[in-house]
Amino acid sequence: MRGFFWLLMLALVVTHLIRRADPPEAPPVIPAPQTEQAALPDDPAMDLPQLDVLRIEPDGTTLLSGRALPGDRVTVLLDDRPLAEVEAEADGGFVSFLTLPERAASSVLSLRVVEKDGTVREAERRFVVGPTPVAVRAPDTTTIGTTPDLPASPRVLASEGGRLEVLSQSPEIEDLSIDTVSYAQDGTPVLGGRAPAETPVRIYLDNEPVGLARTEADGQWRLDLPELTPRPYTLRVDELDEDGSVVSRAETPFRPESPDLLAELAAGAGDLDQIVVQPGYSLWVISEERYGDGVNYVRVFEANSDRIIDPDLIYPGQVLTLPE
Repeated sequence: MRGFFWLLMLALVVTHLIRRADPPEAPPVIPAPQTEQAALPDDPAMDLPQLDVLRIEPDGTTLLSGRALPGDRVTVLLDDRPLAEVEAEADGGFVSFLTLPERAASSVLSLRVVEKDGTVREAERRFVVGPTPVAVRAPDTTTIGTTPDLPASPRVLASEGGRLEVLSQSPEIEDLSIDTVSYAQDGTPVLGGRAPAETPVRIYLDNEPVGLARTEADGQWRLDLPELTPRPYTLRVDELDEDGSVVSRAETPFRPESPDLLAELAAGAGDLDQIVVQPGYSLWVISEERYGDGVNYVRVFEANSDRIIDPDLIYPGQVLTLPE
């Protein structure tokens, strides 16, 4: 009996020692709370690069900024020719200062990124930059001294998704411009543009006054012209002070179509599209907007060879047929 007791005590001691040798149980693992992640696009580079800000001074000095993928080498192109290259920062932003060359006609400014594997990404939004502005000397209003040249900046249009938008170079409209030429139902020309709000503007054809308009609160002006002889004119618009003195001036070639020709073109167009040439347009710009490639301007020229003598010279107000 005493032997059984000692065997039992020995078994209890051994069991105790074994339990002490076992490592302590690890505390239970509590999973971290799950946070829902925002869904990422399949291709984050799909909408990049992107041009956000474009400011062009009269002398061609240009500031542009936008977004791309971090480390992207962004090429700035003018009519598909490389103009400058800039690298996007760690946050994807980039800024470039450059000087535009002199331009006799409108040009298309765009962005392109070529990845290491050869993949090309281009900005969907492009900018149509008007010809290099020529300083216009305002008429003298005094008999003493000289009148300084009036500053001017090229007109800029944003092209995206098949639409053209006139851009102001500043939040407020500061510069006088001639933006649009269209035709009323009876075939007579209608002109439109911008200037500071509540400002009188006088319109001239070949230095002969043809009308006086006043901008609305949004800075837009409009003038309906009478039927005109279809020939080239010099269209001029003067922004006036309240006392009638000239504050600034804008000028462009202009060639209205006759109501009879407009009716004939409309009847013969069929399924073909037509476009009224606007100030700052060139065949390259029209082709870029229509076909996505300015090189196809030859197609527009050939389709309108009866009305275009020189492909580098088209007039605001002309109506052109756009082939498929």
